[in-house]
Amino acid sequence: MKRILLLLFIPLAIIGQAQTTIPQKEGGSKFSIKCGNLYFEIDSADGARISSFKLDDKQLLSVGLSSDTQNGSTFWPSPQSVWNWPPLEALDSKPYTSGINGSKITFRGSTDSKTQLRFYKTMYASAADTSIVIEYTMKNEKSSAQSWAPWEVTRVVGKGLSVFAKGEGAATGILAPSTEEVNGCVWYDQDNNIVDKSGTYKFICDGKGWLAHATDGMLFVKKFEDIKQTEAAKAEAEVEVYTALGNTYTELENQGAYVS
Repeated sequence: MKRILLLLFIPLAIIGQAQTTIPQKEGGSKFSIKCGNLYFEIDSADGARISSFKLDDKQLLSVGLSSDTQNGSTFWPSPQSVWNWPPLEALDSKPYTSGINGSKITFRGSTDSKTQLRFYKTMYASAADTSIVIEYTMKNEKSSAQSWAPWEVTRVVGKGLSVFAKGEGAATGILAPSTEEVNGCVWYDQDNNIVDKSGTYKFICDGKGWLAHATDGMLFVKKFEDIKQTEAAKAEAEVEVYTALGNTYTELENQGAYVS
């Protein structure tokens, strides 16, 4: 299956100047894309993880924390109940083969022994709206069919205001009381949540194909396929938001349809 994710990173005051860019190979295992005043970086040695996303040198992502599971943006198979924890190394953190093909950077992962999945990632800039486009492909290497949903996990610093258009049903989970529904949108203020020392600090909800986050004078927008509530993996949802204890970081998560 293939899913496409569009990342928009917009300053609240002024939109960056659009321009065509060519990806660059940085030192070591890292690649970069510059588009207008955006800087986007991927580390092929670390699961083709998005390791930096900046607007005018302002960092949006959570970086520099002690564990990979607290930093950057990654891609997992859903539901998590099948593989539990920790993340599957072949998909999440082992090196991906990589290369630049014209305006695109391509990454090919190894096959995970538990799920028999292999991931491919393609990333490039869209000059039309100063955005980054990501294509995720999940390949089943088993001889028989299996079902999964695509799941992107983007970690940002634990502050700011998140919002998305509500789909079917209400937000659920331990963080649901920290959300507020206004004019058909669900709002979550990370500076005023109820994170404590019990349970999983998360809420999930059906959405309508986008999730935005405002922080430090910037607006970050994730745009993805809108799915029906019944199309999500069991106990999962199109939009999921997790905040770590102490507000050290927050995960802005989106999932696609659970299909064979």
